[in-house]
Amino acid sequence: MLMHEAAHSVVGHRLGLPTGDIQIELDEGGASGSSQVDLRMHFSDIEEIIEYLPKRCVMLYAGCIAQSFDEQGYDETACDFCSKSNGANDEAKARENLRLYCNISFGTDKNYDTRMRMAEDGWRDEALRLVNLHKAEIDKLADALLGYVDKYDLSITMTEADITALRGGP
Repeated sequence: MLMHEAAHSVVGHRLGLPTGDIQIELDEGGASGSSQVDLRMHFSDIEEIIEYLPKRCVMLYAGCIAQSFDEQGYDETACDFCSKSNGANDEAKARENLRLYCNISFGTDKNYDTRMRMAEDGWRDEALRLVNLHKAEIDKLADALLGYVDKYDLSITMTEADITALRGGP
């Protein structure tokens, strides 16, 4: 779960999205987490929305992808499992954003479903590419989160300022 949230933060930041704090909640039932992205963005035209939606989806897909790496690399079966379990909320958000993008971009095009699958596959591939490219940064942030969890035990928040300092700057 730490890798999952770290990947949202790192990939979102690398895509130019306004990322924020990471929160981790631990209790008897397990753990949950969130990586904040400021959704109060102002778009001046439809083109800016069309540019934003793929980035948002790539960031959402990055969590399960990063969580699905093992010693041999990326495990697609583990990623599918994540998407149906602890990453189901991210998957639902990505699906909503994907449909919105397709509705704006393709409308009633007779190839709508094909275009939607192609967009989704492309965005998942881009998330995998970015997770691979920034794996060291994701690992570093996940390790720092683990340090926070070990130090504070139950619930922690790594602030945007802490994350920026860990990165070495904006």
